[in-house]
Amino acid sequence: MGGQKSSYVYVNKQNVFVMEKERLRFCMTRFDHYYDSVNNKATVFLTYNTFIVGVLVASYSFFLEKIDCNLFVNIFYIVIIIVGLISMLFTISATKPFFSRDTPSLHYFLSISEISKDEFSQKSELLSDEEELSDLRTQVHQLSIGLAKKFKMLRWTTRLMTFHLFLIAIFIFILIFNFKL
Repeated sequence: MGGQKSSYVYVNKQNVFVMEKERLRFCMTRFDHYYDSVNNKATVFLTYNTFIVGVLVASYSFFLEKIDCNLFVNIFYIVIIIVGLISMLFTISATKPFFSRDTPSLHYFLSISEISKDEFSQKSELLSDEEELSDLRTQVHQLSIGLAKKFKMLRWTTRLMTFHLFLIAIFIFILIFNFKL
């Protein structure tokens, strides 16, 4: 036993502060990545939906000429377009920036922009370690709220797109069986 080194590390209040500050900044960096991910997915979803809805709208006159379009087929066609448009609205909603004015912060650009440069400099200079840690905690929490809302909207968009594809598949079968000879 005499040859073993102790794995005990002395941790003081400053070390704990630095560790938590780094962890919170790490979380903020990860959340920024997730925000980028939401925007990238939304771009793909919006491009897909725009293409599909555009093709459906542009080809309507073609379908009238080539397909026996009874009331059911026309209504089904309109439903497909409406589901695509609703999916686009959900996608756009997911990309809408999340702004929170609930808590002023020296880490949040809107809060900073609402005060003068001198006031910001003074507040930044006088910010204690405890206040900065509290501010970072608040920012991580606010970013989490915004990110959760964005991912919820993307989940709904994904469900709508899946339903949209299902409707399109059914519509293809309807087209096949209603093609004018």
